[in-house]
Amino acid sequence: MSDPLLSLAHSVQSNKGVFAVLLGSGVSRAAGIPTGWELTFDLVRRLAALDRFE
Repeated sequence: MSDPLLSLAHSVQSNKGVFAVLLGSGVSRAAGIPTGWELTFDLVRRLAALDRFE
């Protein structure tokens, strides 16, 4: 197969469950999945809360 797109399509079809689709944060954000920035902000908030009780 000389066409890279055809080769990729064949590989994805032949190996079900092996590939993952990586999409931009706009798609995940619309699905309610937190963005990288929101995860970072949440981690900082949690660390700050722990620091108050030490």
